[in-house]
Amino acid sequence: MRLRIDITTSGDGLDKLAQKLNRLEVPMRQAGLYMERELKMGFARQSDPDGKPWQALKPSTLRRKKTRSILRETGTLAAGISLVSVSSTSATVAATAGSEYGIFHQTGTSKMAQRQIIGIGERHIPQITKIFESYLES
Repeated sequence: MRLRIDITTSGDGLDKLAQKLNRLEVPMRQAGLYMERELKMGFARQSDPDGKPWQALKPSTLRRKKTRSILRETGTLAAGISLVSVSSTSATVAATAGSEYGIFHQTGTSKMAQRQIIGIGERHIPQITKIFESYLES
């Protein structure tokens, strides 16, 4: 990822930029909240973080489910995706509810297709970049 920021050549401009670079909690939180929303939207779109549709359910699975939606039987897994921590160097978004079975959807098993729910897709990079550019330019 490439980030370009225009700054003034004065020492004051550099000092302000240095201060912002040491206090990245604000854009980290914004980026984390953006990703939380995007990952939850993946359930509505029934797709992974890159936008690739999840594999369709098997007929045997469809016969026993209450709903035809993939990974939406109770809504617990989607509801459990949240921003869990923010620092000046990272923002963590995790599936905190349903995590005991969510990992099997994330990675797949020998009997269950992988349906990735957590991750940063290439399509998210421009918006995350914009968040940081806006913060550093303000």
